[in-house]
Amino acid sequence: MSVTVTTITGLSISAISTNGKVKSGGTYFLISRSLGPELGGSIGLIFAFANAVAVAMHTVGFAETVRDLLQEHNSLIVDPTNDIRIIGVITVTVLLGISLAGMEWEAKAQILFFLVILVSFINYLVGTVIPATAEKQAKGFFSYRADIFAQNFVPNWRGPEGSFFGLFSIFFPSATGILAGANISGDLKDPAVAIPKGTLMAIFWTTMSYLVLSATIGACVVRDASGSLNDSVAVGSPGCEGLACSFGWNFTACAQQQSCRYGLSNYYQVLLRTMASPCSCSWPGLCCNGWLSQGSCMPGTSLPSWGAPMLLKQPFFNRKAPGSGLLDVAGLCCLDNVKGNAAGWGLGLEIPQGCGGGWCTRDAGVPDPLVFMQSMSMVSGFGPLITAGIFGATLSSALACLVSAPKVFQCLCKDQLYPLIGFFGKGYGRNSEPIRGYMLTYVIAVGFILIAELNAIAPIISNFFLCSYALINFSCFHASITNSPGWRPSFRYYSKWAALFGAAVSVVIMFLLTWWAALIAFGIVIFLLGYVLYKKPDVNWGSSMQASSYNMALNYSVGLSEVDEHIKNYRPQCLVLTGPPNFRPALVDFVGTFTKNLSLMLCGNVLIGPWKQKMPESWLMADGHTKWLMKRKIKAFYTDVVAEDLRSGVQMLIQAAGLGKMRPNILVLGYKRNWRTASPQSLEDYVGILQYGHTGSSTSWGHWHLLVAPLMAAVTRAGSSWAESAPSINCLLLPPSSDAFDFKYGVCLMRMKEGLNVSRVLQAHVNPTFEAAEHPENGTGSRTAPGTAVDPTTLASEQQASTIFQSKQGKKTIDIYWLFDDGGLTLLIPYLLGRKKRWGKCKIRVFVGGQINRMDEERKAIVSLLSKFRLGFHEVHILPDINQKPRPEHIKRFDELIAPFRLNDGFKDEATVNEMRQGCPWKISDEEVDKNRAKSLRQVRLNEILRDYSRDAALIAITPPIGRKGRCPSSLYMAWLETLSQDLRPPIILTRGNQENVLTFYCQ
Repeated sequence: MSVTVTTITGLSISAISTNGKVKSGGTYFLISRSLGPELGGSIGLIFAFANAVAVAMHTVGFAETVRDLLQEHNSLIVDPTNDIRIIGVITVTVLLGISLAGMEWEAKAQILFFLVILVSFINYLVGTVIPATAEKQAKGFFSYRADIFAQNFVPNWRGPEGSFFGLFSIFFPSATGILAGANISGDLKDPAVAIPKGTLMAIFWTTMSYLVLSATIGACVVRDASGSLNDSVAVGSPGCEGLACSFGWNFTACAQQQSCRYGLSNYYQVLLRTMASPCSCSWPGLCCNGWLSQGSCMPGTSLPSWGAPMLLKQPFFNRKAPGSGLLDVAGLCCLDNVKGNAAGWGLGLEIPQGCGGGWCTRDAGVPDPLVFMQSMSMVSGFGPLITAGIFGATLSSALACLVSAPKVFQCLCKDQLYPLIGFFGKGYGRNSEPIRGYMLTYVIAVGFILIAELNAIAPIISNFFLCSYALINFSCFHASITNSPGWRPSFRYYSKWAALFGAAVSVVIMFLLTWWAALIAFGIVIFLLGYVLYKKPDVNWGSSMQASSYNMALNYSVGLSEVDEHIKNYRPQCLVLTGPPNFRPALVDFVGTFTKNLSLMLCGNVLIGPWKQKMPESWLMADGHTKWLMKRKIKAFYTDVVAEDLRSGVQMLIQAAGLGKMRPNILVLGYKRNWRTASPQSLEDYVGILQYGHTGSSTSWGHWHLLVAPLMAAVTRAGSSWAESAPSINCLLLPPSSDAFDFKYGVCLMRMKEGLNVSRVLQAHVNPTFEAAEHPENGTGSRTAPGTAVDPTTLASEQQASTIFQSKQGKKTIDIYWLFDDGGLTLLIPYLLGRKKRWGKCKIRVFVGGQINRMDEERKAIVSLLSKFRLGFHEVHILPDINQKPRPEHIKRFDELIAPFRLNDGFKDEATVNEMRQGCPWKISDEEVDKNRAKSLRQVRLNEILRDYSRDAALIAITPPIGRKGRCPSSLYMAWLETLSQDLRPPIILTRGNQENVLTFYCQ
């Protein structure tokens, strides 16, 4: 199982490392460039930390072995615990010196360690073929025997922890370390060749060495042996049980009593029990009273305080050398020098004679590496070479981690995904050596060595490594299933399903090893992942997550096209004529407020001028405008077109914007404040986008309340649907004819007292729509001089202008003047705005026209209708004076407004008038003034009402007047809009739907 996981991971590493040039950073570089900075950053940080702590673990393994040798010769420096600290600090300091000397010295040291381990391994193999002496036979060694191999080939679990997964949890860490070569990717001559070849060869030779060790010792050593020369008997002696009887040894007594000190099954968990009655012990933390009570014999060992055999555990950390396939042992320690009647070994724990006698018993569980080392020493040709092999393995692994951690961390620091770590990204010398990273790793390693208590942190570190393996496999799987054309690894011997299996198994192993450590590891990864997701670093590595996002968006967009639209799922998808978005931040903020996390928002810009001149500007500025929107936290797209004039550009946008069902259905633009001084053609273009028209007779607006209000009351009483009554209502507003309405767009026009265009404040482009001499208030495109385009980086980093839509509105009101039925759009947009946090405390008021003698009845009818739409609008006001004549001074002001645009044709004949208008289609004839006099006065009266009722409102929403093509010149229509919206403090939006219903009170 261990080989399966490591092999699959090795294949995944090989595939990822051959899909492009690999730089320094090792595992972090591979994961981050494949899955993106979110997962890559979190794994990079914990992987670098895990390697730094692993330096301490491997060094402690070496220091413990040296301490045990000193203890055997009664040559301790201070005491067992402090000796580990002293030896560990000295060792890691020497290893740091080797690392700082350069990769050449590190490579030479690794070769030396490898040779020592290789000699140790050969020495062990030679020992297995040397005939066993009587002393070795008493300890269970009988050279190669087929029946011994057959017996040991079948498991025989003993003790409460004796199980397959118990043994697997101990053995699996010895199969890790396959990333040691990938972690120094920046120092490899050709990583794309070296990483696959070196990693897979390391896995192969590691697997072979483990199989050889297991097979040879399993074929030479029996499970139970006493170690006493007195247990030799004649072959076939009666009463002798067990396999050793056929070799002339009787280990029956100790096997039945489970008191055998030697043999494969007894070099496991070791328990200590005393035989005396209550007594007193001088060893700190221990008290006999029949059983040893809770205490500690050395760092990492503990004795439970219950009356049963007590377990003494001490992990011995010894990882394999990178690429060498050599031993990596982990397990438990036993006791040594147990005085009195106790037989012991291992740690030098003394039990005074006063405690009575005792003995060591054993219970099968998982291998004890110290005793396993003794077993290998017994089997080998020359025992001290086994100790040398352990030295080589621990130092090799410690040195590999000491080199890996700074290089991985340096790459992470250079990417600046996390704060306060950039200091350690600086490199020195020709190879950009991370000297600061080396020193940080050294400090961390020394700190954990001085703690001298690594049992608690060790499971977490192991899970950090397993997290890396899981994400490497998942990276390979994810990159494969996205079908990205950029995924073209030159290493072909991998499977995406095998990679997914390897990722899943790695996660399962994390919980099998230590479930609580797995939860901690996942918690840390999720926290770091959340931080990067929140910060959104400005990096683009072409990760598989980006490819996956594209696939999902494409599939969902195609899926939407297969579903018919329904009124319940209507969403206001807006094409906003912002020009450059940073020029009109209020317009952007307004639409972005009610479309955020709800619907589509598309910022459109018309670049006016020759195609060849404007296309380079379009390519240059598009990215900058998108980044500006992202910085402002507006969820919107940006697009632009190049056209000869504004109107044709808007027509292009209306027709081409969107994809499938993700297409705009509302055109949003700003009010044209400079219409009186603008060029006539630009005025015609602007009004042409908005203007209405029809071929039938008109219905007097003054009679709206006579027709609509009773109809709504009838609808409410009868329980009819909005859609069913639509034909009757639509007869009041005949089919529109304009650029927006021809393409079934609704229109939303916004005006603010201080204006929308802030381009002069930004000191950016000249007039973004019209001539340089004109006031740049309502540009919806841009016309710039050659060479004046702003750099995208400068554009994205410019100071953001604040607007009213970014601040909390408090307990103000949103006033809706629902003067015409447009399908409900005039009601829907304020409702969506009121759901947002900044506008949530605002009270929404609805104003409708009505008769003074029927105000209560009409109010109840409108309230009942609104309640069926579930909008939550409860405050309705009837305006009985909507058709009153406005004040004379306001009428005079309107007449003065249109005076410059009148033809003053007087009593001239029709032919003369037509000739006068040929060159001035925007001019207003006397006949048109007279025909539209009632409508003009209504705009004046409405403005008076708005100023009376809504002077303190946060926002005003009103239905705009109808301007019919051919019957209402552009200048007259703009005069209506100017009169209706002038002198208002709050922003005003003039909204009209495209006669498609957007509200319903039916559930189907």
